[in-house]
Amino acid sequence: MRVAGKILKITVATVGVILLLLLLLCWMLTIPSVQTRITQKVTEEVKSKFGGDVTVGFVGINFKGNLLIEDLFLPDCNNDTLAYIQKLEAGFNPATVWSDSKLTLSKVSLDSFKIYVSSNVDIYNFQYLIDAFSSDTTAADTAPSTFDMELSEISLRRGKLKYDIVDSAYAPSTQFDYNHIHLSDVAISGYLKSIRTDNLHAEISALSAHDELSHVKINDLKVLDFAMLADGFSAKKISLSTGSSSLTINDIEWEYPAILDNIDAAIHHGKYNLDITPSTVVLSDIAPFAPVLAQYHSPIKLYLSAN
Repeated sequence: MRVAGKILKITVATVGVILLLLLLLCWMLTIPSVQTRITQKVTEEVKSKFGGDVTVGFVGINFKGNLLIEDLFLPDCNNDTLAYIQKLEAGFNPATVWSDSKLTLSKVSLDSFKIYVSSNVDIYNFQYLIDAFSSDTTAADTAPSTFDMELSEISLRRGKLKYDIVDSAYAPSTQFDYNHIHLSDVAISGYLKSIRTDNLHAEISALSAHDELSHVKINDLKVLDFAMLADGFSAKKISLSTGSSSLTINDIEWEYPAILDNIDAAIHHGKYNLDITPSTVVLSDIAPFAPVLAQYHSPIKLYLSAN
């Protein structure tokens, strides 16, 4: 009994010391001078890895115990803006954040962000980031990556996303331009279960955005469960609301051979299942993608079941 009592006392004392150290660490991270030093160190490390004028305004821990980064700026290859994030918050459990090549975060939140991607002659403006993560060896690595990621809660607000092919002309303003996409008022919430190319699982609780060039606007998009595997993809309970239309898809599946030469093989040898519940659609809402529908402004009832 005495031995058991001593072991219990030692255990309690050890746990108490660890808790006190954690509390002390959390308190130290709230001290401005400590936060400033951490911010400087993070900026130095990021610059040494990627080069360029990468800047970080603030790094610290908030009252929830989440990592907080403010005023993060990444330049592109031309020293223009590649990404700017006014506020980034990430929550994680130190005991489970990294395990078996999988990164697990309980929360990722971006507030007031801009991401501008462009390409010129098949060279993207973030090429230096690709080079930074590429191996120095010239041998090609054909083995599939084992890296995976799970984000239990995703929240993106007040975002701007731009994609431009520099040497491509702009389409007329009434048409959606796949070579020049300028999204504003981007807001997304949901979760990501896996990002593996052969086992991607995600859910979109809400998505809204506005294309500044074609004026296409998504008021709300929801996808209950999206899965992409090596031999197909599926999505359930999709609801889409635009200016005048409201479309609901109960289920959509596309199964195709795991080994494909091209997309045509998937189309001609695939198996499909589509179930659209009675929905209200105004064809002119689709005119930016199919200009021939621009003259049809009356709502129609649409429902479909096919396989």
